[in-house]
Amino acid sequence: MTNIITTSGFQYDSAGNQTTGFAEDGTPLLFEYDAANRIYAVKRASDNSTVQAFHYGSTNARLMALDYASNQWTIYASTGGTTLAEYTEFTEHTPTWTKTYTYLGSSQLATVTPNGSGGEYVEFNHPDRLGTRLVTNSGAGAFYAWGGSAPVVEYTEPTASWTLRPHYIFWLFHSNGAIL
Repeated sequence: MTNIITTSGFQYDSAGNQTTGFAEDGTPLLFEYDAANRIYAVKRASDNSTVQAFHYGSTNARLMALDYASNQWTIYASTGGTTLAEYTEFTEHTPTWTKTYTYLGSSQLATVTPNGSGGEYVEFNHPDRLGTRLVTNSGAGAFYAWGGSAPVVEYTEPTASWTLRPHYIFWLFHSNGAIL
């Protein structure tokens, strides 16, 4: 297999699906897949308890995800297998808009999320020639490089602080957007 994490604690099945890994806090996790190689459960390795479960539609797009810790459903609105929006049930049976994705063809241009005070944050995606995405959020004065399923490096003003995420190859960006 190619394009896998070779750090200790990460394992893959014969189809190339990641079967073990870690949460952001370092907790070991297990990943389970259905017959179509779609992730359907994330579990704690310590007690095999389910952390998150996923359900899919006929186009193989994710329809819903249940976060067992908060008991909240996230509902995905998709067309042709492309997710356009996310809604979360903070109150049972009352979906609340939490995210919108904007595309140009197959390229994601922006993500819009509520800012908590009646407005919105817009994060613009700027993929480089290698596919690494630089995401900018002018409302928050922040940008970060995105690799795989999590930000790998984050920069936020006015504190000008950097946050590095473990277990990833990352690029560093200067506040003017240049690669360091």
